Amino acid sequence: MVAFAKIGGVKRRLTLLVLGVFLLEMVWLSAVPYNFAPDEFAHFDVVERIVINGRFPQFGQDPPGGILINEGKITASYSALQPLPYWWEAFPLLLVQNYVLPKHWYLFSRLGSAAAVALFAAGMFFMLDLLMGD
Repeated sequence: MVAFAKIGGVKRRLTLLVLGVFLLEMVWLSAVPYNFAPDEFAHFDVVERIVINGRFPQFGQDPPGGILINEGKITASYSALQPLPYWWEAFPLLLVQNYVLPKHWYLFSRLGSAAAVALFAAGMFFMLDLLMGD
């Protein structure tokens, strides 16, 4: 397994890769203003509904969450997608919802996204470490 006390060679490069992915995500979070990505508002709508209702919106039962409208017609609802990524993004909000104004919730949601990317990169690091051995 990984011995963080003696990171050298390949492990050092993999560690730098994980940190680089996280920093790149943080730059993206800073560079793309909220709701300027084409479907970001729809993703956040699902996260916001989780925080307010305490559960993932049920497709076809709740009012449509995270909808995309094209030429006046609903073309997609993100509440029909897998819930785990949305719960991951909602987690930081669930911790601070009573202390932060709702207009700032998206910032914490984006931090959840950054943490998910960092976790993915760390997972890749550990899998590569297992494959390459010590």
